[in-house]
Amino acid sequence: MTWSDMSLFSNPTRGGIDRAYLWRGVPPWLTSSVLLLGLLPTVLAVAGAGATCTRRSVRPVLLTCVTAFAVYPHWFTAQETWALKAKYLLFLLPALGLYLALGLRWLRRWTSPRLHATAIWLVVALVALAHGYAYVFAVGGPLR
Repeated sequence: MTWSDMSLFSNPTRGGIDRAYLWRGVPPWLTSSVLLLGLLPTVLAVAGAGATCTRRSVRPVLLTCVTAFAVYPHWFTAQETWALKAKYLLFLLPALGLYLALGLRWLRRWTSPRLHATAIWLVVALVALAHGYAYVFAVGGPLR
């Protein structure tokens, strides 16, 4: 959900309440690349959580994530406008990082080295493209 928030400012037809947002010049290819690659950490984190859900040392992190996702819908459905706020889930970013690393470890153990290396390079590409997105958004001009 946090990755998809990037698409809001990349579409000049989207706007706020009674106004349109200023288009920041982020090219659609950059936004869609980040959104597509942003699915990989989620898949790897789910794999990491699934592979380690029985470990006692990781249970507090899993409990925090489950509690946050269980409570979050009650919070955003109570709002009248702009209900989905990804920024209120950003405290789970360390948990995503942990589960991403555990998912990569699981991938290394149970799949081919080539698939594991590809996953790592795709995560690196995601980080680079996300930084490119943030740069273009900050300077407000197209990336050429």
